[in-house]
Amino acid sequence: MRRRVDELEAPSTTRSAGDPLTRRDLLRRAGSGAAAMGLGVLGASMLALAEAGPAVANGETITVGGAYTDATATTFIATTNNANAFWVVCNGDGDGLTGGSLSGTGVVGISKTGAGSAGQSETGPGLYGHSSTGAGVKAESISGPALSGASQKGPGILGQAGTSGTGVEGSSLSGTGLYGHSTSGEGVMAESDSGYALAGSSQTGSAILGEAGTSGVGVEGESDTGLGVYGASNSDAGVLGASGFQPVPSPAVRAHAGIVGSGGRGGVFIGTTAQVRLVPSTATSHPPSGARGDLYLDKSGRLWFCKGATSWKQLA
Repeated sequence: MRRRVDELEAPSTTRSAGDPLTRRDLLRRAGSGAAAMGLGVLGASMLALAEAGPAVANGETITVGGAYTDATATTFIATTNNANAFWVVCNGDGDGLTGGSLSGTGVVGISKTGAGSAGQSETGPGLYGHSSTGAGVKAESISGPALSGASQKGPGILGQAGTSGTGVEGSSLSGTGLYGHSTSGEGVMAESDSGYALAGSSQTGSAILGEAGTSGVGVEGESDTGLGVYGASNSDAGVLGASGFQPVPSPAVRAHAGIVGSGGRGGVFIGTTAQVRLVPSTATSHPPSGARGDLYLDKSGRLWFCKGATSWKQLA
């Protein structure tokens, strides 16, 4: 084919037998070559040449639309500057970019340093995911956050569910399933109109764990009419309080009821076996000193009341 084209329209300088015939040369000679070889033969030759290597388009317009286009290899669109490699703009009500797959991932975003996928919107969701059975949006990460959301005024990440689903769910094999952080506000805030605002379940560990620094509160519950904090258990204590002994001994459970003189009670205990039980100590008598109001049960079952400092009185 190459030899025939050279014979029909040879250049002013002699072409060597091994010189490659470029696509530009072939297109320039198409007019006279077609007369001798026939349009069918030339078309077949150009098709074979096009299939032999990748198409190159520098500054040319690529027109898409209409029927499906099948690809037998991965297609890349790249830029040599810092501009976006690909933009899809929809002026109507359709989607700017839609990716679909029968078994794989519809859209994959990859980046070495920036965002793999970024969604931005003036009024609607910046990123929207929907699924009939699986995850609407799935995020995975080797070391950094799998999913990160930031907002100036609204929620960084908003999860909504119907009558039986879960708004936001986090799971982890060894790390943190769901983590919230805030510099001055709530790290995680939960609200509910009728059900639990925050529910936790665990097979062996803590369902909900709260930790605080030197002056904060590990877990705080507030309510206008109901219970601030409620604990229930079928086989163990509904609420367990533990406290260390360093540097100053602190109570495991502390109860406050309003302002002094308001008529509230620090604690109310109800039980069919006993309202309150004091576990006997291993000591043979009361401690050397205490605080006014302390009750102490020694090893032999004697009950002591501290009137202040070293003054103790046996009650039973």
